[in-house]
Amino acid sequence: MTLVPNIHRLKSWPANYSAVLNGDKRAENRINDRNYLPGDFIALSEFDPALGDGGNYTGRAMLVRITHIIHGGAFGIIAGHCMLSIEVLAVYRQQASPALSAE
Repeated sequence: MTLVPNIHRLKSWPANYSAVLNGDKRAENRINDRNYLPGDFIALSEFDPALGDGGNYTGRAMLVRITHIIHGGAFGIIAGHCMLSIEVLAVYRQQASPALSAE
């Protein structure tokens, strides 16, 4: 049986987004509420909490692939969380709008 990779839509605050973009940050520590798997993709949208009333999307976005996962409960990672190793596949712009639904 071949599994079809999932595409997870997530927000990233500006400092973290920029660090992923320039290659300084190659991992994401996330609550493991989405059953992340190696080979899945993340559509990462930059979200600035200082824009507008309660934050807004900037329009900067990228597609990354999950290459490795360490599950919580070991290696100092909180149970219920996971550390995702990621690689950037594509960078693009999207309409800056609160209507974009990344969590």
